[in-house]
Amino acid sequence: MDVRRILFLAVAVILAGAIAMSVRSAAKPEQAGQQAKAQAQNLPTILIAKIDVPAGTFIQAEHLAWQIWPSEKLSDAYLQKGVHTAEEFNGAVVRSGLRAGEPLTVGRLVKPNDRGFMAAVLNPGMRAVSVRVDETTGISGLVFPGDRVDVILTQTIASEEGGRGKAKRASETVLTDARVLAVDQRTDDLKPEAKVAKTATLEVTPKQAEKLALIADLGKISLSLRSLSADTSSTLPPDSQPSYTWESDASYLLSPMQKPTSITIVRGSNVEDFIYKGGS
Repeated sequence: MDVRRILFLAVAVILAGAIAMSVRSAAKPEQAGQQAKAQAQNLPTILIAKIDVPAGTFIQAEHLAWQIWPSEKLSDAYLQKGVHTAEEFNGAVVRSGLRAGEPLTVGRLVKPNDRGFMAAVLNPGMRAVSVRVDETTGISGLVFPGDRVDVILTQTIASEEGGRGKAKRASETVLTDARVLAVDQRTDDLKPEAKVAKTATLEVTPKQAEKLALIADLGKISLSLRSLSADTSSTLPPDSQPSYTWESDASYLLSPMQKPTSITIVRGSNVEDFIYKGGS
């Protein structure tokens, strides 16, 4: 191989390497330029919304990003790196909607236990109502904020025979697919330790809030935990017949006994009377 060909191949390899380095450095020119400018001018870095975040959304790590602010003058309302961390806002709720790239400010987020947190969590037009639960009715402390539950009322119904007959017991599903906002005063679902609660706060409509206030005096309230996967098959439409179970449906021994029936059997001149009490 002559010297001219060797020199040509060497130059080609060098050019290919230079082109590859140029392409790699040009892949993120904006970010590289911002970093260089920030280092030169000591610009601040603030927390912004990485994607559109609607009002009422619980903040998670994928919602936020750090962005260099192109000015040394920075409002105290902005969340600056070094003063705040992104992790401290996990579980916070967006008070008013954020657009992608919009800076976060102190007034746009509300943390758990802050004043106004529950009002920010509620969807427009909804209400927050607390119901009393215990280890049994609250599913042994395994209900957490963000879960969906049905509300079951168990009550005793007086006899229609002027009070002389025996009272009946029944259970009725009075509310379906209600979102759990808080368990006791805990609203954070990122620390799911099981704890027996005394109250559960549910998100309901104004009419459902009236029903819950009434049934609290009618009998015992229990929560039935729903699956997190989408399931609308058991959700009752507003005007549909509610689901209920009488005590006789739950226990065969409480079913009404069939009244005895007298049967006469005639075989030729032989006549026999039997008392049929039901059964097989």
